[in-house]
Amino acid sequence: MKPKIKTSFFCNRCGRYHECEPEDIDFIGNLFHDFHAYFGYSSPFDGDLLEFSLCELCLFEILRDFKHVPKLDGKNPVEDFDRCRTEKHPYYEDTFIKNYKEVEDLSKK
Repeated sequence: MKPKIKTSFFCNRCGRYHECEPEDIDFIGNLFHDFHAYFGYSSPFDGDLLEFSLCELCLFEILRDFKHVPKLDGKNPVEDFDRCRTEKHPYYEDTFIKNYKEVEDLSKK
């Protein structure tokens, strides 16, 4: 019998960590995002690739500090994030509130 391989998600900023079985219906992993920065010519890191992951809680805390917040569908995503954490959605009801609370409560390593 093959050993089960777990899918792992982690945030490099806060240390939140989440594991699940591949066959699980688990959407919490969707609230972790991978980022890649490629360093170009004239940088002392020329040719290097920096990779890291952030949970959505940390991502939006970082975006909150931007002088020029990027737009998402023409709107400020930080304002939408704040609304999703506190207000019920007309269709999804309190799903987003519960999902973010679940991420908040994850263990940190």
